Amino acid sequence: SNRALAAEKELEKTKSEHAQLEHQLHSLRIQLERATGENKELASTEATMESNIESLRTRVLQLQEVEDRLKSSSAVVEQLQQEVRRLTQREEAANKHSRELEDEAARFRLQVKQAESRIVSLEESNQSDR
Repeated sequence: SNRALAAEKELEKTKSEHAQLEHQLHSLRIQLERATGENKELASTEATMESNIESLRTRVLQLQEVEDRLKSSSAVVEQLQQEVRRLTQREEAANKHSRELEDEAARFRLQVKQAESRIVSLEESNQSDR
């Protein structure tokens, strides 16, 4: 009878441990489902981030190409500005030379008029002497 009572206590203890283990198993399954869901979300987030990173890499390459084209364009613009400055200096020099030639031509015309006046004056003087 003592053995039966001890066996019954042992059975109750085992049943209680079994119930606790089943409860723990159920809790672990719920945790596993949550963790699996979180893993799927993380995997999806990681895939999205990798896609975004790849898009950013592509955009960086495009921006580097634009930057290279801008540098090239800037170099061309600088060359053209230097050419414009050089041509402007040549134009200014040519304009100055042109003004000098116009001034010289005006002096020459004045000298011609003065010479013509002297000739007329000398001819008149010659005629009056005769």
